[in-house]
Formats: sequence, C-alpha cells, structure tokens
Amino acid sequence: MIHFDVIAYDLSYVAVAFFAIYLTGWLIYTRYAASGHSVVTEIFEKRNMAAGLEIAAFLALEFLLAVNALNGEAVAVSYLRDLEAVFVTILISNLCFFSLRGMVSMYIRSHFVNQKDSHGEEVRFNNEIFGQQNLAATFFSISFMILMYFVIQKEDFLSLEGSSTAGLMNMLGTFVSGALLMWVYSLVFMPKGHTVLNELFLDNNPAVGMSLCGFLFANLFVQSKIVLMLEDGAHIFNSGWVLGAYFLSILGFLIAVRFLFGFLMGRVAKGCYHEQFVKADNPVIGMLDMVLMISCGHMLGVIIY
Repeated sequence: MIHFDVIAYDLSYVAVAFFAIYLTGWLIYTRYAASGHSVVTEIFEKRNMAAGLEIAAFLALEFLLAVNALNGEAVAVSYLRDLEAVFVTILISNLCFFSLRGMVSMYIRSHFVNQKDSHGEEVRFNNEIFGQQNLAATFFSISFMILMYFVIQKEDFLSLEGSSTAGLMNMLGTFVSGALLMWVYSLVFMPKGHTVLNELFLDNNPAVGMSLCGFLFANLFVQSKIVLMLEDGAHIFNSGWVLGAYFLSILGFLIAVRFLFGFLMGRVAKGCYHEQFVKADNPVIGMLDMVLMISCGHMLGVIIY
C-alpha cells in the first residue's frame, strides 16, 4: 500500500534542499560568483557549455551534500532537526565553496598578471568560463567542488550524532590532502616546461582539467573510506605513521596506474602520449584518463570499505 503521508514527509526534505540551494547557492552564484555576466544569457542564448557544466556540477554537489546530511543513525530522530541539518550543510558548503572560488579567482588574476591567454586576453577566472567558454577553467572549478565534497560530506555540523573535534580535524586533513594532491599532480604528470595552470588558463586545455578531476576524486574517495575505519575520536592527524603510509601507498598505486595508462595510450596511438595530452590538447585523452582514475579509485574504495 502506498502511504501518501510518508511520501509527503520524504518530499519535504527535497523541498528544503531546493529552497536552501536557491537561497544560499543559486542567488550567490548568479549575483556574486558570476558578477559581470548574465547566467541566463550564457545558458539559453549563448549555449555556453563551460558555464552550464560548472552550474550542473555545482547543483550535483549541493544535492549530494544534502543526501549525506541525512545519512547515519540520526536520521528521523527529529524531523525539524533533520531539515535543519540539510539547510545548514548546504549553507556551510556554499560559504566554503564561494569563499574558495573567490580566493582562487584572485590568485589566478595575480598569477597571470600582464600575461595573455590563447585568445589574446588577460586571464580572469570568470571571463575564461563565461566569456571564452573555456572548459579547462570549468574543470578546474569542478576540481574544487570535488575537494569541497570530500571535506564536508561526513561532517555533522549540528552534532546530531555526537560529533567531536575529530570531525573538524578530518575536514582540515582532507583539505590539506587535496591541496597536496594538486601539487603532486603538477609535479608528477606535467612534462618539463608545462604547468597545470598554464595548460588550463593560457592554452585552454580541457584534457588536463579532466585528468586533474579524475586524479583528485580517485585519491580523496579512497582516503574517505580509510578515514571511516578510524576508531571514535581518532582523526587524520593523530593516527600515526601507519595511516600516512596507507595514504602514500594508495597514491603510489594510482600514479602507477596513470603512468601505465599513458604508456598504453602511447603504444596504441604509435606516438608520444604527452604529445596528445599537453600539445594537441586532445580532450578525448583527458576524458579517458578521468574515467580510468575515477573507476580505479572507486573500485579501491569499495574494496577497502
């Protein structure tokens, strides 16, 4: 038998999520993050895929975090508290993401001061996405959404499950880990004379953007599963060298998989993989790279936990 009261009860969570996303997400995005550009015009008139992809990824992030806010034993303990958990989680994630996006935008502007991109324009984060429809810049933004998701996903901001300092420390540890992973990616996978930022914002290379997203997701997904195995009160910073060794071994394995992929692609194409990746700016290579890393990381995470 269908219980319409139960359906209405469940749909109320969705309604609150929509309201929170519109109030603290969409309005901030359109009026602040996309300042100087009309999001409606970009989507419906210019059919800007770069802007549309960033917005779609942003909405996906919001709803995934809303779902995570309702995971665990505390669900339905208090109806109003559950609704509050959804709203507060989305609110905090938005504040964190837009603050980070703003700082990244300022850094990009200062990093490329007096430099011109492939279109002969000064590098501005919003102009790359809304003006030039640069998919590489969009994937760079998505990489921060991935980081934000893993930073926030398991945090209980209202202490519905009796969370402690360990949760906040794990948030900090995940953020630091994500920042280090971006640095490792540039150090290990970028050939001499190339950097991640130059490829994304000067050459408008979407292959590097997609590859970065896949590498970041794979590592952070596995790390999130490892953190779930920690005892109550334990966190990334007080779990000793064993946890660090575990993280490094996973990182080493994923790097090896990525190098093997590059070698095989080079053999298949009868040429140099880097020629396609950073010189030809081949987005198909980046897409295959991203899918491989996400699949590999997801498989490892499921096996571990």
